[in-house]
Parts: sequence; C-alpha cells; structure tokens
Amino acid sequence: MSLKINTEDDSIHYHGLEVGSVRTEGTKKVVTLNIEYTVEDHEEWVVPICWFATGLATLVENQPPPVLLTIESGEDVIAEEYDVARGLIEKTIKQQGYVWKFHKSDADNWPSELHGHEYNKGLKLDVLSGDIYDVISRNRCKTLKRKELLRIQDELRKSKDFKTKIQKFIDN
Repeated sequence: MSLKINTEDDSIHYHGLEVGSVRTEGTKKVVTLNIEYTVEDHEEWVVPICWFATGLATLVENQPPPVLLTIESGEDVIAEEYDVARGLIEKTIKQQGYVWKFHKSDADNWPSELHGHEYNKGLKLDVLSGDIYDVISRNRCKTLKRKELLRIQDELRKSKDFKTKIQKFIDN
C-alpha cells in the first residue's frame, strides 16, 4: 500500500493512519513523515526504506550540479607526469543487464575490499557476501543468488589481477 495524500487537510496516510503532512512555506512545500510499520522477516524492513531513499535521490537538491561547461585538452598540453597509482578498471563482468566493473587498486574499501561497481545503476556489489548496495544511501537493496555470486567469483579467480584477492578473501 502506498502513501495517500488527503488534499483537503494536506495530511499523509499509510494503512489508514496519519503519518505526515504537507505544508506551504512561501513558494516551497515542506513534507513531514513519521512512518512506522511491522515486518515478519528481520531484513524485510530494508526494502521500503531503499525505495524511499531512491525516491529522495531523485529530488533536485540531491542531484549533482549540471555540467555548464566542458573544456577538452590534449595530451600535448600536460607539462609533467607523475608516476602514481590510478584506479583503472581491470575487469568487467556482464550479468543479466548489470555491468560490474572491478578495480585492482580501489581506494574505497566499502562495502568490502573486494567489490564491483555498476556505474549506470549507482550500485556496488560486495563479492564476499553477494550483497548489492545503493551507492547514494549505502543501504543494501538486493542480494545476488548464490549461483550467480559463485560465477562472478570464478570469473575474478581467472583474472590475473584478482586471483590473489579471491584466494585471500574467499578461498581461505
């Protein structure tokens, strides 16, 4: 059941209970929510929160600023180069509409030291557990089926760049 808005008094209802309100302040609308719900499964509560977080992520205030100007420069304009580690994509695994990209030297160890990025969908895959996280909210929103997780782990095991990480974190 979704939230219902009563346009007569600007109250918001969930399962027949008032859980919030909408008020006008100048030219803006201010939404207040206080939702309580009960679930049987101890992890079932996460799903509605993930959807709520996904909805909030679409608000203008949570969007990255627009690109106002793009300037292109060539390699010949760079005066100096530094020999530093870069986060290059070493392995890409395609899986049922998802394109997971893995970095050998990823500066960010969240959600684990062995994880993949799905840049188009804003997700991260923890290769140790199979949990999939929303990057913006950092909430777990899905879990890979065991068979698919094992397939991805096996693909990484075959890669010279990830073989030692798989051995260290999974095969031990």
